[in-house]
Amino acid sequence: MTNAAILAHQLTQARNELNNLRKTIRGLQAEHRKDVCQLKEMMARTHMLPPTPQSPLQPANVPPAGPCRDWEAIGHIRSWFHTKNGTPRQGSVSSLTRGVLRLAPHTFTNPHHALQGLQDFSHVW
Repeated sequence: MTNAAILAHQLTQARNELNNLRKTIRGLQAEHRKDVCQLKEMMARTHMLPPTPQSPLQPANVPPAGPCRDWEAIGHIRSWFHTKNGTPRQGSVSSLTRGVLRLAPHTFTNPHHALQGLQDFSHVW
């Protein structure tokens, strides 16, 4: 092997190693963000204040006026990935990074009914 070929091979190895390190760093950053989020949730639960009663001047269940309405989440998805970017589209590619879908109990009384038809979608955000 010539000197140039050896250097080219070493450069390729260094680039591959840098890419592996970048992937590891991205994974660790996502794990760190997830851990921080869990800690914040735990702290919020330990320091929860009782809910404040609504003002008697405001009716409880009146939808907002106008064409825009506030949307309420029906549940939350937790996964190892903090953002949707970089998430594998094929679930079988990375079986150790399964997500968990938690439906809000105040919205759905029958969780199985809430999941009907979900298998027809390729993405859930």
